Parts: sequence; C-alpha cells; structure tokens
Amino acid sequence: MEKKKTIEIILSVIAILLGAAIVYFFVKGNIAAAGVAALLVIIDSCALLVKSRGKGDMVTLFKKRDRAAWEEISGALKEEGIEGVKTGHYLQETVMGGGCGAKLDPRDFGSHGRIDREIYWIEVPGRTEGKAREALKRRGLVPEVEENVLLDAAFRKKQEDTVQF
Repeated sequence: MEKKKTIEIILSVIAILLGAAIVYFFVKGNIAAAGVAALLVIIDSCALLVKSRGKGDMVTLFKKRDRAAWEEISGALKEEGIEGVKTGHYLQETVMGGGCGAKLDPRDFGSHGRIDREIYWIEVPGRTEGKAREALKRRGLVPEVEENVLLDAAFRKKQEDTVQF
C-alpha cells in the first residue's frame, strides 16, 4: 500500500513539473516544446488516474439483507489478510412518514422494535477474488449476492408464486 502511495506522489510531482514546463516554453515562444510537455502531462495524468482510481476490477462478493453474515464474512476476510476489501451498507427503501410530520417510519414501532432493512455489501478486487472465496470456503462461509435484494418482499413473493412459460 505504501508503494502505491509513493508512486502516486511521484506521478503528481511529475505532472506539476511538466505543467511548469508548459508555461515556461509557452512564454519563451517555443510552442513545439510546450506541446510535447502538454502531451507528457496528459500521459502522466492518465497513469495517475489508473494507479489511484483503478476501481473497475472490484467484484461484489456479498450483497444481502443479513447483518450477521456480513459481519462474519468481512471479519473472516480481514483475519485472512485479504487486501482491498470494501464493505458497507445502505437503506434502499423509504416510507412515507406518519401524518404528524415527524418523518418517522411506522414499521419501526412494532412489537419487536426497529426492523433492519439495510442492504449489506462486500467487494473485493478481482485479482484477490479467488483467494477470498477460498478463504471463506475453508471457514464454511458462503457469500451470496441477492440480485433481487432491492425488491419489496411482497413483490418478490409474487414473482416466486408466478410461473412463466
């Protein structure tokens, strides 16, 4: 991780120096040299973007409404030393609040208290997906990605009950 940060700093410094060279050559009237420096800035900037923002290889390993499994899987990945793991959760659905303007969800006041409707997710870099899956398999954990996790439960039930030919 430290090596990646050092490379990013070096590329940033090179981009700044090349930017200064563009200004210098432009002021001196050497447009060709300024153009070459500009081309080098573009190349260097692309390299910096690839190094710092190369997130396109992330693979969703887990996405489900199951906090216990999410905590267990993310803990196992951390203990195994899998690098680049990203975890999080979010609330997809919203409900109209009560009529009093308090913006409270009426479903949170049932006999069992607040219902956990969060969607929990875990992503790993593509290059470590096999290693992560193998580590979870050794521990007897099965990561799941529910494609219909965003659908309302009643709508999912209707889909399951409907047979399409």
